[in-house]
Amino acid sequence: MRAFELAGFELKGDNWFLNDVIDDTDLRGFSHNEEGFYVYLGKIDEEAELEACLEDINIVFYRTEKHYQELDVKIADLHRELESRRSEDYSTAVRRFRSRATKQIVREVDEWRTAKEQMSKMYIALIIDPGINRTNFMREAKKLFSQHDRFELVVDKDNLVQFDSVKVKLAVLSK
Repeated sequence: MRAFELAGFELKGDNWFLNDVIDDTDLRGFSHNEEGFYVYLGKIDEEAELEACLEDINIVFYRTEKHYQELDVKIADLHRELESRRSEDYSTAVRRFRSRATKQIVREVDEWRTAKEQMSKMYIALIIDPGINRTNFMREAKKLFSQHDRFELVVDKDNLVQFDSVKVKLAVLSK
């Protein structure tokens, strides 16, 4: 996990709006704010974990898509509230108070738009023990990912995980 932080990733916590997508899985959430994308990261140490990982990925697809669609509704609701505030006529004192509230709504709209933009391409990254045979797992994973255009599967190779131009060099521990 430290290697991801050193590469500019931020580990997302319980307050992250997508936390409920992964909270009952073995995946962790990261964002790379400079490049503007999110990653769900998993680590597989035993062959027995491969099937559970595929199940996790499947449910994460469903939950993430649900959040993505809910963002559209949330942003639209905030826009409607902004429009209603702008069209109402208030006294000067009330207008000042409403102006602060309006600025807060504008900030929320910007935050949710940014979140939605970061969700436009998401990665599921897996660090798989090199002693595990990945062949069948990769075949099944590719089938799953072929049905979800916004997601990209990234699997470590030679102690490196790469997301377009962002590279994470994994530490090699001696046994």
